[in-house]
Amino acid sequence: MLTEAEAPLLVWFFDRLVFPRYFLQGGATLRYPNGTERHYGPQPGGPRVRFASWRDLVHIIFNPSLAFGDAYTAGRITASPADLDQFTCIVARNRRQAGSLLRAFQWLYFRPLNFGWWQKIFISLHYGDAAPDDEGTPERESPLNSWTRWILGLFGLYTCARFITPEDSLDQAQQEKLDDIARKLGLTDQRHLPVSERQRALDLGCGWGGAACYFAQQFGIRVVAITLAGGQIAMAKARAREMGVDDLVEFIEISWQDFYAQARLRPDFQPFDVTYSIGLMEHVRHGDYKKFFRAVCYLTVRQGRVFVHCITNQRGGAPDQWIARRIFPASRLGTDWKILRASKKAGFFKMDAENLRDHYALTLRLWLDEHRRRHDDIIRVLGIEFYRERELWLSASIAAFIEGELSLDQFLFSNEAPKHGIWPLSRGVWYSHLRQPLA
Repeated sequence: MLTEAEAPLLVWFFDRLVFPRYFLQGGATLRYPNGTERHYGPQPGGPRVRFASWRDLVHIIFNPSLAFGDAYTAGRITASPADLDQFTCIVARNRRQAGSLLRAFQWLYFRPLNFGWWQKIFISLHYGDAAPDDEGTPERESPLNSWTRWILGLFGLYTCARFITPEDSLDQAQQEKLDDIARKLGLTDQRHLPVSERQRALDLGCGWGGAACYFAQQFGIRVVAITLAGGQIAMAKARAREMGVDDLVEFIEISWQDFYAQARLRPDFQPFDVTYSIGLMEHVRHGDYKKFFRAVCYLTVRQGRVFVHCITNQRGGAPDQWIARRIFPASRLGTDWKILRASKKAGFFKMDAENLRDHYALTLRLWLDEHRRRHDDIIRVLGIEFYRERELWLSASIAAFIEGELSLDQFLFSNEAPKHGIWPLSRGVWYSHLRQPLA
């Protein structure tokens, strides 16, 4: 326990050696546990954040993200909603510079201890071991299912929407995203055809089934959708029954590796006309990218279209420790060039690529607004710590997309070199509905 005499010394330490390096741009006021307030950064004003524990401040030296995230979740760090959103943006804006300076500080003071190994031991002792290396299974699946019913809107899509205008509602933007994917995949209305003759689509990582059910309903296509989460399967099947497409959509609880392995063993296997992945690549090991695309190549007909929609890490480096341990323990955000390199080695031709970074920031903002609007419901059912954890994650994620740390990339591939004249000459075919008449 820190004595009253030691508190000013610790304030001096953070005041001179730590926090000034975190606020090279912008500004924020921090309140220490003894009531002392300090403003950091070149700009006056800014958010106000209160620390209740000296222990959390010390832990921030070793792992800023994990220490701050856990302390905020537990209520030992507090800020108003507006201050939290402003603070996470300032931190994201300064993160790269602050990180390099902090590493230099750690090297100077801890080099004799081989700090990298001691940091791992410290994190393991104080925060627990890393989550099991188990791809695709969401942490605390039941709370997530309850939360998503409130937050994700009509389609239940746990990923970026596509906005025509910033004023679009979440459901409008998610429907536009699905329509955009359908246009890029070349889906056409099959409802006039016998079921056995309709297009077949493979949904890798189907989540709660929003995309698979929508495509089946709108185009009458047949969809095989796979995921590892049993709770998602049950909700997806219920969605298919509600939408009247349970005869067109088959949900299977299986990994993409096992699905591919079983397909290779089946002499009667028929490749799918199109394959799409919305949010699965974030759970694929970087070393398995090439295997993933080889599997997709086998599962899709020659000349078939393959669509990949995923978050990418624009700055490279290690993932955020708090998010990797507390929010998405199986996530592995890669870079766009790693994905493109692996797809090329597997024989795919890139036909289109888009970055929807701004769209994801807008999506997250709508999720966060709804999360805060349902404050009382979420706390009553899921608890205050779950509420604070998700609030911080959403706020920090908005900042990461705004500041360019993360992006949402969409890639469209052709399985083998496409024949001349098959693909449109411009995106105008996909976006003709957005054209405005000349004044």
